[in-house]
Amino acid sequence: MRIGMRELIFIIVLFAIPLSAFQYVFRPRNAEMSQARKEIAEKGRRLAELNATTARIDDLGKAISEGEEAIDVVEAKLPSEQNVDEVLRQVWKLARRHNLIIKTVEPKKRVPASQYMELPISVELEGNFDGFYEFLRDLEQMPRLTRMKELIMKRQEKEDGSMDASFILSVYFQPENKRNDTSLAGAGS
Repeated sequence: MRIGMRELIFIIVLFAIPLSAFQYVFRPRNAEMSQARKEIAEKGRRLAELNATTARIDDLGKAISEGEEAIDVVEAKLPSEQNVDEVLRQVWKLARRHNLIIKTVEPKKRVPASQYMELPISVELEGNFDGFYEFLRDLEQMPRLTRMKELIMKRQEKEDGSMDASFILSVYFQPENKRNDTSLAGAGS
């Protein structure tokens, strides 16, 4: 069998067709498919993140409602501006109940604390340490929000456990205009 020019061209064309098809059709298609697989994997990852986030939305809604309930509990412990005197009377009664002598009570300037107000009161007491300890325990159990800071205790020269204490008692309250705003907002919903 003799291979001539015509057969040689036929063989070259026969090999050139699959090579050119591979080069110009299959290779670009494979690259496009590879890119599409990467995009699908990325979108799948994003979808998984979205599913995880949407699953937490229920948890976030629950957390928000729990936070709102906690705020309501705290606000219930805040006296109105008019009832701050009642809180002070309760503190005074606690001190007397535990045989403490109140030397001085000096209200300071009211301080805004976020959306509430704080009334710092400088207090000086004298009495037995055990009574002061019981006073602190009862003060902590009060239904209203108070905070004690800058506590200074000094032992007296007597040997019966007497002491002097000075501290700043902060009473938190809602200003009257804030209380009216929240009651109006609650009535509208």
